[in-house]
Parts: sequence; C-alpha cells; structure tokens
Amino acid sequence: MNSYWSSNIKRYEEYYIHFIDASHKGGTLLKQIRAIVSFGQRK
Repeated sequence: MNSYWSSNIKRYEEYYIHFIDASHKGGTLLKQIRAIVSFGQRK
C-alpha cells in the first residue's frame, strides 16, 4: 500500500512538472493538454 501511494505521488509530480514545463515554453492551453495526454500515454 505504501509503495502504491509513493509511486502514484511520483507519477503526479511528473505530470505536474511536465505541465509547468509546457506552460513555460509559452504553449497555448491546448498544446499543454496535448502534451499532458501524450505524456500520459507514454508509460
């Protein structure tokens, strides 16, 4: 259970960092969403 939560938290941190990175590059919201989706599919 503990490792389950820590791995999930790690995954959400990666999503968040990826989202912030996309927004820093000046992408539109649509580009950010596409980046999140493609990042999520790239397990």
